[in-house]
Amino acid sequence: MTQRQVALIVWLAFACSKLIATATADEPLSPELLAHGVRQVESMIKDRPNMGAYATDTDIRLVTRTDPFYDFAVRKFAGEDTKSPVFWDATQPAEEAEHRGATDDEVGVIRVDRKINSGSAGEWRGREKAFEVLWSQAIFELNNISGSAAFLELHDRALNGTIEREAYIMDSAKSEHVAYLKTNKFFKERWVPWAIEVQLKPSTQRFLVAWNMESLSFDDWISKYTDRKGYPWIPFGDFFDEATEYRRRFGTVPTTSNPSIDYWKALQEVQHDIVRPILR
Repeated sequence: MTQRQVALIVWLAFACSKLIATATADEPLSPELLAHGVRQVESMIKDRPNMGAYATDTDIRLVTRTDPFYDFAVRKFAGEDTKSPVFWDATQPAEEAEHRGATDDEVGVIRVDRKINSGSAGEWRGREKAFEVLWSQAIFELNNISGSAAFLELHDRALNGTIEREAYIMDSAKSEHVAYLKTNKFFKERWVPWAIEVQLKPSTQRFLVAWNMESLSFDDWISKYTDRKGYPWIPFGDFFDEATEYRRRFGTVPTTSNPSIDYWKALQEVQHDIVRPILR
């Protein structure tokens, strides 16, 4: 569930889109932006069918636009927390779920894997994700993408050698901690009351959901991650190493807010040498 700042994807027809208008927290979302949000949610459900229906204690029900998570996603895709609309991308992510913030040249997107791909999931790996898992991960990424400006600033500092590796990793994790708190707030205030009302049948994959009732401080939250071969050293340490290798090899460093084609080509060369994919 991480920032993929150096990704090459199709612009999803953004250049032809009429959604040039932007929204801020102080401005109401326009009908055009809300319509965009609906289209993205419908596309997401189409691509991830398990998001479209849920089991109760008595029956199977289809998701509707009155469900709180549907409305939440519409507004986030419409750009409620960002300077521009967010797009759904059905491409398989490198992690369970991920996002890429918008730059001057690329739109912001979120991606959620249809199947469980975590190596720590044991026998669950490769299985289709359940309704609650998919929605929790999508909502986390829709919250997480609102911190894209901070991620991009950190990455530019890494590219220019003005931040140390450990500081980069921890500062990146702090941005995701904000998304963790926002996601837990949504879970407690909107998901839980809805689930009780409809008598949602609990998923057997609850251990994979991206929310819980416990909202920890950053220090308490990060203290739970002790394996330096896992989060947050992966992926953020890898991002830092890739930026360092780029700077060592090519010297001149553009900023991620205005990337050039030469930069992307150079990063592809770095990718081949340090093995781990850096273009998500």
